[in-house]
Amino acid sequence: MNKDNVRELLINLKTFDNENAVNYLLDKLDQVSSEELNELFEQKNISENNIKEFLQSLIEKNLTQEETTENFIGVNDWFCYGRTGDTIHMHLIPKDLRGVKKELGDEGFYNLYKEQLKDFLSKMQALFLEDPSINSLFAVSPIFYNPNITQVHEDLGFNKVVEVDLNNENDNMSVEQKEYFLNMFNKGDNNKRVYYAKMTREELLENDYSQSTYLKH
Repeated sequence: MNKDNVRELLINLKTFDNENAVNYLLDKLDQVSSEELNELFEQKNISENNIKEFLQSLIEKNLTQEETTENFIGVNDWFCYGRTGDTIHMHLIPKDLRGVKKELGDEGFYNLYKEQLKDFLSKMQALFLEDPSINSLFAVSPIFYNPNITQVHEDLGFNKVVEVDLNNENDNMSVEQKEYFLNMFNKGDNNKRVYYAKMTREELLENDYSQSTYLKH
């Protein structure tokens, strides 16, 4: 099924009351390829006959779903974090990235993203220095499907972005961590591709993020 057709259906389903939920789904749509989208539809037996009903159910689910950041600690406008064992995992706060990008344009969007990320990392340095029991930082998100976002993270010191893969025994994440993050984004379904980048304690503390022009608050 064509991504543009799905996008048009979502836009047509948008109302004043569900605008945020639809924008969130539009953003998620932008993060997947046409192949991934069709694989998902095949797994869920979604056809042109029931696609509208399926999209409406997703909208309603997002309207009633609790914010995924509820149990996380906010650092700035864009990033929050949680802790699992000796690991800090960071997550995006804004759901309507598509709207922000449209408002700021590509260059403005990526510049703002980078400044917010630098601000977040500078504050993580302070947290890591206060707590020597924290050993690593993970950035986990489906948004790494976007190569520009991937490049920003790697430019600021993260290791190469890779997919969370339960069958890969040679990466830097335990099976327990992988299952935790896959469940977080897929609610146990494990159909969505989730990517991550890691930074060790030593790698984080050796970088200088003090030149960020983002106004600290």
